Amino acid sequence: MGVIIPEDIKVLSNEFKDFVVELANEINRVSEAYTDLQRVRAMSPSQGGTSGPTDFLFFQVVSASREEPEDIGEEILAQKYVGNVFDSDGESVTIIAEEVDGYDFGVVRNEPTVMPDPAQIIGQDVHEEGTIICCKHYPALNTAVFSSVRPRLQVECDNEEPGVDK
Repeated sequence: MGVIIPEDIKVLSNEFKDFVVELANEINRVSEAYTDLQRVRAMSPSQGGTSGPTDFLFFQVVSASREEPEDIGEEILAQKYVGNVFDSDGESVTIIAEEVDGYDFGVVRNEPTVMPDPAQIIGQDVHEEGTIICCKHYPALNTAVFSSVRPRLQVECDNEEPGVDK
């Protein structure tokens, strides 16, 4: 909340006018500092009310459960994987949990608006074994969640015309 400095202050002395201008400038400076502090707090991993900082770890894909995303409720789709959760400080790797269910909430079909008649979407690409993704780990549920947004689709073209390659 900033203060607009009045243009036409009618006072008895110039000292008082200068005081009002300095006061308004100080209020604006403090207001900007408060706004910056709120931005820093919003980016901070630990918000008020939580017991500690949020741990963002890494999920390494061991296998995908199936090619189609599954409905996990409330009309939310997620691609399910099995993998390992680990942490790294850049020099060493610490395994946190193995054989964890990983859910990728970044399911996007992104179907083309123009597609040849013989072409059909038969599935969506999944992460390959060994892919590493930043995740949030929930040890009590043996689950990791992440959002990688992999929109690539698998398309099959059934064209029966002679002399045309499929």
